[in-house]
Amino acid sequence: MSAANSIKSLLAVIWSSSDKEVARNSVFTYTLNARCRDWWSDVHLVIWGPSVKLAAHDSEIQNQLRSIQKAGVSICACQKQADEHNVSDNLRKLGITVHNVDEPVRDMLRNGAKIITF
Repeated sequence: MSAANSIKSLLAVIWSSSDKEVARNSVFTYTLNARCRDWWSDVHLVIWGPSVKLAAHDSEIQNQLRSIQKAGVSICACQKQADEHNVSDNLRKLGITVHNVDEPVRDMLRNGAKIITF
């Protein structure tokens, strides 16, 4: 094992786009590969911005989110955005943690996490 692989690494994927193709072909593909191929030891998906509506209402997107969760990716959504779009309960029913994401993202950055945004 190389030195780079022995260091615990954290990736936060911030998904803010409401574009379904971006979600399917970029966000979910990269996030799932990052976890399943052990590119990162911890992978978090942060649903932030207009993507909360897509996650809450699109069944295909929801199925992909469930697959990502089963693979071990932690998923949370922005409380403010979810409340503004009246989808907090829908997201919670999917097993997604809905809370203020500002401070957790700040803490991830302070602790050396890598961030990728779509």
